[in-house]
Amino acid sequence: MQEEKLSDCQTAMRLGIHCKRVQDRKRIYLAKGPKGSAIERRGRGRPKELPKSEPLYLQEFASEEHFKLELIELDYYNRRIMAK
Repeated sequence: MQEEKLSDCQTAMRLGIHCKRVQDRKRIYLAKGPKGSAIERRGRGRPKELPKSEPLYLQEFASEEHFKLELIELDYYNRRIMAK
């Protein structure tokens, strides 16, 4: 980039990335040196623990009792159909 006297945007076009990424990397390189890009962390990181959600079968029904009643009703209908 400096050897060929290219601008940040020209370098970005050659690399196929956005101009802002080249500017950010150049700023980090000038501030912290060659090892600076390895030191600086990117992104938001990973959450310590994923949020707990209730099981999918309970999300459709108002309560666990309602779910059990639905299962009993389905079982009743299945037995009635099989008896015929």
